[in-house]
Amino acid sequence: TDELRKLRIEAGHPAALKMAESPHLFIQVSQPRSGNYILVPSVSSERRTYVPLGFFNADVISTNLNYIIPNGTLYEFGILSSLLHNDWMRLVAGRLESRYRYSSSVVYNPFPWPEVTDAQRQEIERLAEEVLLTRAEFTGDTLAKLYDPDLMPDKLLAAHQALDSAVDRLYRDRPFKDATERLSCLLARYEALVAH
Repeated sequence: TDELRKLRIEAGHPAALKMAESPHLFIQVSQPRSGNYILVPSVSSERRTYVPLGFFNADVISTNLNYIIPNGTLYEFGILSSLLHNDWMRLVAGRLESRYRYSSSVVYNPFPWPEVTDAQRQEIERLAEEVLLTRAEFTGDTLAKLYDPDLMPDKLLAAHQALDSAVDRLYRDRPFKDATERLSCLLARYEALVAH
């Protein structure tokens, strides 16, 4: 910490000088100071069915390789973790080589969120929490391992599929046959939103 203190003093700009007295702390902390946030990796393998999102409290520091959604709730986590949102991401996201590159302006901001009742919101929150609780059963396994399509535990897949069905029902009463039907529905909603 003495070396970092010296480096901050030598840098000379006001933020570095102020933080020279606390060399053990980051100068720039981008996650919220309280509450929860949703962590979205900026790049994810094209092999995955689901981008492995995180749901953390403000004590966990994210790196610059992720996006965060401050004050994110289990509801938003559930929608973004769904197959429907992942199909949208696969359609519109950029690429880094063959991997998907998530972005706020291309994937998140234009995503056509559903209109929901309180009961529907609570159901998504319950199912999203079930995904997180199921993950927690696999202590010692990384998200990379849990979301590898060849290694994903059946129980975690089942929790995601229950969430997928509930999210799909927010968009229409009958199940979607495949990604093409999901995307047709989403694109029609997107066109209606931008037309207003």
